Amino acid sequence: MSTNSSPRIGQWYRHLDKGESFLVIGYDERTGTAEIQTFDGDLDEVDSESWDELRVAPIEPLHAI
Repeated sequence: MSTNSSPRIGQWYRHLDKGESFLVIGYDERTGTAEIQTFDGDLDEVDSESWDELRVAPIEPLHAI
């Protein structure tokens, strides 16, 4: 179960199970799909059903060195 209600564009999150961090860069309300980008730059999409099952928590913004 996710620790947050819904993905927020511009918010960084951390996978509580994996320790990986990602940024929500887009959200399609019609399809309920969040577009995410990892710290390494990889892009992915997460549908609302999968989001609800993720164990994630919002974190402070990450910045590349």
